[in-house]
Amino acid sequence: MEPYGKVWRLGADEATKITVTAATKIGSALQLAPGSYSLFAITGPTKWTLIVNKVADQWGAFNYDESQDLGRIDLPVTKPSTPVEEFTISLTKRSADTATLALAWGHDSVSTTLKIG
Repeated sequence: MEPYGKVWRLGADEATKITVTAATKIGSALQLAPGSYSLFAITGPTKWTLIVNKVADQWGAFNYDESQDLGRIDLPVTKPSTPVEEFTISLTKRSADTATLALAWGHDSVSTTLKIG
């Protein structure tokens, strides 16, 4: 993982890509139109800032351009009951139109809601 305060590509090699086929809200404020986006984060000891970038296909964060950010959302860090050895992204369906996006690694975990509409 990158040191705290630096943009991280959420994984290895290519930046993680999210594709939505309908208007989707991340958290309470970040609205995505149908399409594909890349995900980055700025990690910290008490919060991670999740970044949604309009350039979907990127190699790492080497050419990351903040001016292409669609938006950012701060997520509080929680501590998993056991450390997570490998970086993990999970998407868990909660209802017909809602899911939880969770990111975890080591002693840190963050999550937010994805909602269609």
